[in-house]
Amino acid sequence: MAGVGTFVMRNKEVLGILRPYNNIIIFQRIRYDQEIRKTSDLTIPKRVVKPAELKMAVTLIEQLSEKFDISAYKNTYSEKLMKVIEAKAKGKKVATPKLRVAHVKTKDLMEQLKASLSAKRRHLKLWQHSVAIRRKEILALRKSLRAD
Repeated sequence: MAGVGTFVMRNKEVLGILRPYNNIIIFQRIRYDQEIRKTSDLTIPKRVVKPAELKMAVTLIEQLSEKFDISAYKNTYSEKLMKVIEAKAKGKKVATPKLRVAHVKTKDLMEQLKASLSAKRRHLKLWQHSVAIRRKEILALRKSLRAD
């Protein structure tokens, strides 16, 4: 069961769906038809995806996939903005954050995917090595404690 409704927010009419969720009623904003771009308006180049690229992409997605936890995502923009506003209100000069540009050595998707996978593997190997060292340290400590 759901209802469609509108209200005015920031001098703009908003369209949304009212629906029950647990023990409350929520309003989920949806877009008007004229706000949605038609895919025919987009100029997307036609490209054939090579099977090896697709396999590599799927592998990358599987490696990076994990159980989704919405609570891990926080909207920090408003919090940071309020800190800037408060600092400026106190007359402090606010430093502009520096942008970090990630340069890509190649435009070839396959090479980028390979690089990403190898970086993930390197990180995993470093982590496994670190765990192995810690395990050895713990075993040595246990052994020395038993000897005492």
